[in-house]
Order: sequence, then structure tokens, then C-alpha cells
Amino acid sequence: MKYNMQMGLIALSVLLAVTVSMFVPAFQRLNLRTSDGELVSSFSPDNGAYFDIQFRHSVNKGLITERYFLDKATGRICLTSGWFENYGAGMMDTIDEGMNMTEDGDRLRIDFPQNWIDSVNFASAGIANHIFIYGNDKLRLYELRPYKTINIRIEKTSLFEIMKS
Repeated sequence: MKYNMQMGLIALSVLLAVTVSMFVPAFQRLNLRTSDGELVSSFSPDNGAYFDIQFRHSVNKGLITERYFLDKATGRICLTSGWFENYGAGMMDTIDEGMNMTEDGDRLRIDFPQNWIDSVNFASAGIANHIFIYGNDKLRLYELRPYKTINIRIEKTSLFEIMKS
């Protein structure tokens, strides 16, 4: 009887520990969240990896691709480069110090100086049609959550929240 009671307490303790651990934010993830905090999508970030955001410029309607580098150790991201299909109306007419502009095939490429940030926001509207690209995954932000601001960041996330998204 005493043995069964001890085994029951051990099993209950293990179950409680597993249950609690599911809600502890312990996993470093690249997360996409709405402005109200809802987790839309989550990825396991590789250090030194990057994600792209592709969209149409609101004025000249040219295709733009922005590349963001991931630093898993610090949990920060950095806009490194941008590719522009059209470089005219609505675009800057000069580049700032530290930027480099080159032709890259049929697009113009701008490399930006390092400016590390904690997160980046995109308004998911149908006109710009932002597409988040990470490895082989492509997510159309407008289709995920129309007219919501999507925040992209590296953060600790619980197993429960990852499974729920």
C-alpha cells in the first residue's frame, strides 16, 4: 500500500512538472505576433540565418525585398539589404553614409549599415501584400491576419504556445 502511494506521488509530481514546463517560455523562437500579442506563426531560428519580407511599394508599385539577419545569441535582428524593382517615386533620392548601392541583375540593391533592433513591424494590407520568407516557408501576412500589424522578433516561447500556433 505504501509503495503504491509513493509511486502515485512520483507519477503526480512528474505529471505536474511536465504540465508546468509546457507553460514556461524556454524555447528561443522567431515569432510573428499580431499587435494584440496573438502568436500567428513560430519558427526555430538558426544563428546567422535570415528572413526576407517581400512587398509592393505603395507609391511606385515596384517590388521590394528586405533581408533581415538573425542573431540568436542576442535575440536581435538587423536589416542588411534591400532589393528594389523600381527606384523612383516615393524612394529616397540619395543614400546615406554607410550604405552601398549596386545593380543586382534587373534590380537595384542597397546594403545598409548594421543597425540591430529587437523587432520589426509590418502592416498586413492587401495593397503591399507582404510576404514573410524564412527558408522554404512563405507566409502572406495579409492572408494570416488581414489589416493587423504583425510584429516579428526572436523571443523565448512556451511549448504550449508553439503547439497552439
